[in-house]
Amino acid sequence: MFRPFTAFIGLRYIGLNKRNNFISFISLTSLMGIALGVMALITVLSVMNGFHHEIRSQMLGVSPHLNVRSSYGNLEEWLLIQKRVQQHPDVVSVSAFILGQGILLNKGSMQGVLVAGLENNHSRLYASLKEHLKSGSLENLTEPYQIWIGKQLSQQLGLLVGDKVTVMVPETLSTGLGLQPRLKRFTVAGIFALGPLHDSSYVFVSLPAANTLFRMQGQISTLQVNIKDEFRARALGEELQNILGGGFIVTDWTAENAPLLRVLNMEKVVMSFILLLIIAVAGFNLVSTLVMMVTDKKSDIAILRAMGAHKKHIIRIFMIQGTVIGALGTVIGLVAGLIVSFKITDWVKWLQSWLHWPIIPADIYFINYLPAEILASDVIKVCLSAFMMSFLATIYPAWKAAKIAPAEALRYE
Repeated sequence: MFRPFTAFIGLRYIGLNKRNNFISFISLTSLMGIALGVMALITVLSVMNGFHHEIRSQMLGVSPHLNVRSSYGNLEEWLLIQKRVQQHPDVVSVSAFILGQGILLNKGSMQGVLVAGLENNHSRLYASLKEHLKSGSLENLTEPYQIWIGKQLSQQLGLLVGDKVTVMVPETLSTGLGLQPRLKRFTVAGIFALGPLHDSSYVFVSLPAANTLFRMQGQISTLQVNIKDEFRARALGEELQNILGGGFIVTDWTAENAPLLRVLNMEKVVMSFILLLIIAVAGFNLVSTLVMMVTDKKSDIAILRAMGAHKKHIIRIFMIQGTVIGALGTVIGLVAGLIVSFKITDWVKWLQSWLHWPIIPADIYFINYLPAEILASDVIKVCLSAFMMSFLATIYPAWKAAKIAPAEALRYE
């Protein structure tokens, strides 16, 4: 034989068992159980990675990489601070920003929003807003009392470009008639579509208009800092904190969105654990398969032992058998999982268009399709986990096979 006899016998045992078709069926279900678990885990992790990527993209479409605020309230003399931050080699842009709460009023309808005062420069937020503008223009950002609203918000309030809308801020003015709410009339200059995460909650006005609306008196809420590498935001934020010293607070985008990011990561961990149980069940099924195989091959094992085979050889035979079943299931699941992950976005889009019904409502999941992003690290972890479970499942049956006494097994043969 051109191979070790333990591998030769172990591989032969994987084939069809003419004497006991039930064992062959159980072996096949064990293999397919492992394949199904690996495929499901790779597909779900890829979808969750894609979902996280889309949410992160929507976050960074409006949220900057870093925010610089004052410890005492609004930023005064912010032009000097802007120049100091801009001198850092990793900083791409620094823009002034005002953010406050407001209520939009139109024809008896109202909606609470975040009113953002945007500086007319080449910041990433300005570029992102310009890129996702569906109607209107940003060229008139310097004109007073122009407002840009999201597509979803415009549909809720029945607004089009050129319409008038009233913005009410949660402050009051003392007049001869008593306390009156502060109201300002704006003209809709554009409608954007940054994504469901922001289309119903943000409106943008010019920086001077926001300054007047919130009576900031030349001050701003924060400086938005965009850097070259978004994943170095935390480290760079610490550097800027040391440069600016006390009296300032520098936060990165992960800290600003920490609750949502923690929820997304927790969902991925919990879902991975739940789906890993599928592979674990298949591993237990593999244990049952090998135990039945050991019982069925008891006389063969006894003959091998009588011919001089050592216990370690018997152990290797059944460990090879179980490991190969696990490896084949892992490979089949890997191929199937990659195919499904690559095609699932197109399949869901086709199904939604065919049914004319949104399977994934954008108002709940922030997106209206099913994205997928395959990470090599996740694929490797899933395959290694499945292979290790299959390997561990072979230990007890192989040990039981090695404990068979040849004389007892052949007594009634």
